[in-house]
Amino acid sequence: MPEEKKSTSIEVKRVEPQEGIFFAYANQIEVGHTAFDLRIAFGELLGIVDGKLTLEQRVQVTLPWLQAKLLARLLTKVVAKFEEVNGPIKLPKMVDLSEPFDPEKEVSS
Repeated sequence: MPEEKKSTSIEVKRVEPQEGIFFAYANQIEVGHTAFDLRIAFGELLGIVDGKLTLEQRVQVTLPWLQAKLLARLLTKVVAKFEEVNGPIKLPKMVDLSEPFDPEKEVSS
């Protein structure tokens, strides 16, 4: 008799808080970390007045490293799929990807 394959899927029930889901727009990101977690702060660059840049901090999310790695993988897949459909995302000239990634230079703590 063939062995029955057991399903390992679990039904997920999403529950929205009574006050609703918090939404925030961000066009600026700062990253910090500890040995245990990754902290991502999202903000909005509002403009430059009298030579001063105005940045409004919107929200900060702290993730354990496992979720950070899974998020990085998910974002890589989503961006690749977007570019497959819409063409490559053009980065501004001020973003130089010709240099090797240096986490000490790129990541603020």
